Amino acid sequence: MNADDSIYLGEVAKRFNEHVVQGLDPAYVDAVKIENEIINNADIIPVRIQKQIRAQGRKVRKARLRTTRKVRRDMSKHWSSAINLLDEFLAVANLINARLVRAVFMNGEILRNKNPRPLPNMVTGAHVKCLHLLALYGKSCRISTEISHLLHVGFPDAAASRLRTLYEHLVIMMLLHNDGTYELSERYQESAVFEYLKQLRNDQVCLADPFWSVSDAVLEELAREISDLETEASEVIARRGPKIKGQHEWARPALPESKRNNLNYRIQFTDLEEVAGADFLRTFYLLGNDRIHAGAYGVINHFDFKDPNISLTRQRRDDWITYLIGSGVPTLMSWAARAACKSIAWEAEEYDEMLYVCAIQRIADAAVKAFSESRASPLPPS
Repeated sequence: MNADDSIYLGEVAKRFNEHVVQGLDPAYVDAVKIENEIINNADIIPVRIQKQIRAQGRKVRKARLRTTRKVRRDMSKHWSSAINLLDEFLAVANLINARLVRAVFMNGEILRNKNPRPLPNMVTGAHVKCLHLLALYGKSCRISTEISHLLHVGFPDAAASRLRTLYEHLVIMMLLHNDGTYELSERYQESAVFEYLKQLRNDQVCLADPFWSVSDAVLEELAREISDLETEASEVIARRGPKIKGQHEWARPALPESKRNNLNYRIQFTDLEEVAGADFLRTFYLLGNDRIHAGAYGVINHFDFKDPNISLTRQRRDDWITYLIGSGVPTLMSWAARAACKSIAWEAEEYDEMLYVCAIQRIADAAVKAFSESRASPLPPS
């Protein structure tokens, strides 16, 4: 396109010249402000282009619906057996969640009595450990259901990113499961105040920008909430020391001695994986990383040079990723069920809840096998 024919550039030049005519030095004309004004002014779009956009938009919407239906049919046809087994697995996973809720809340007195360091007005000891495991397991069930839906409708990258989150939940669950003294569980609970404070302080900075047009009353209420949390945070620091504020610092007592005693050592998530003994499952974490982050490897692999559109923007069937994710969900969730069930069964003295772990493991193995057998390609696409 010739620059002289550009409607957009013509509008930019017009507005720029208006500022200069008004006596503003060209060096001080705010180009970004001009751009924002133009973008927010739909009137500059000619009627013929508006009609083209509406007509083309209707065509694209119809094409998107066709793609959606095709992908759903393909997935249902090729992966029906494996997906059905995954749904059966998730149903039992939800059943286990209901059983664990019952075990925790029917045996609260037993849990409260297992409390070597009671604190006034706080849930500590075995009770807080079981509540955390219950919350993490329940959230894992929900994430797994999201993954199942995303696979079925042809969003493998989104499913892979949720699988990464599922793995993170499992790592934390395994750490808390191995917490025989309840110290980690209590530190984990106390670290929540620092995460929330970080979030609110960030909100405070962002909302102060005129872009958000937030009232003074909202900002004042946010400041009061931050002040209250800072008081709570000070109490935690008084008990645990200032290091507790750092990321993953709640897990320091579980680290190997050389890292635990080195207060300058900055704890990484890989340290948590190592202590939890989850290294052998890390491949699912890295699989999700490629789909979440804007790393060059992950970005370039979203191009498909065999497709006329090149850049993939719609749903699709990807057998290799479906196999990896479909087998990853029951693998990770069976370990999550084991960690949650074993801890809660022992702490709440409802030992036969472990029978449900036996049942879900059988279905997990069947689901993994089904995804392996349904896999169309033995190797990932080049």
